[in-house]
Amino acid sequence: MREYDKTFLHKLQKQDAHAFNIIYDELVDQFFRYIKSNFSLDDATTQDILSDIFIKIWQALPKLDTKASLS
Repeated sequence: MREYDKTFLHKLQKQDAHAFNIIYDELVDQFFRYIKSNFSLDDATTQDILSDIFIKIWQALPKLDTKASLS
């Protein structure tokens, strides 16, 4: 995962949809493969879990520590 500048992290913290979409696009395939391969789930179940994960990430963004690395 790449490093992000403080401006980008502040946008995430303010729940900027465009910034969130960038993070989503970079992580969704990686998360999908990890969940599917480690838990032997079907695609639909894996998609449901991914939806829950990204909803929780979105909800937690206001608490994001902009001094920490996202990785």
